Amino acid sequence: MAGVGMFIAGRQLFWLCVAALGVVLALDLVAPAFPGQPTWIVALIALGAGVLGAVIDLVWQWAAVGAGGFIAGGYIALNVLPVIGVTTHRFPWLLFLLGGIVGALLLVAVFDWALIALSSLFGATMIVQAVPLDPLLSLLLFGGLVVAGIMLQANLWRSLPATVK
Repeated sequence: MAGVGMFIAGRQLFWLCVAALGVVLALDLVAPAFPGQPTWIVALIALGAGVLGAVIDLVWQWAAVGAGGFIAGGYIALNVLPVIGVTTHRFPWLLFLLGGIVGALLLVAVFDWALIALSSLFGATMIVQAVPLDPLLSLLLFGGLVVAGIMLQANLWRSLPATVK
């Protein structure tokens, strides 16, 4: 559900996008880091990370912009690059770090368009992961969702009054 929300309105609901990024990243990191913990503890930690991300966004937006770009870029790199054959089994954190740096720089440099692109990529990644398909169909679905998400969000953003942008 969060993937669909970011896919459709990631630009308009940036604080929600940052919160969802925090929850997804925390879920991916907390469960393996604390094996044997009850599911509710892992979920509570992930929810706390999401709330923290939303609060940081509301208080220090540019810090959240960089952090959101870093997390989205890292997550996308870890989940998309292996599909096209780019992997590093010895240093998986390196893909996350490089993707994160690119995502943060991109988001800070061209905030609106980068946010539209990254939230579309992140939302499409989450949607495709939820649908079990053949790898080729997953790749085609991913590409179509990314293009549709960018077009949809760009049209929504352009239709906003100049005072809201």
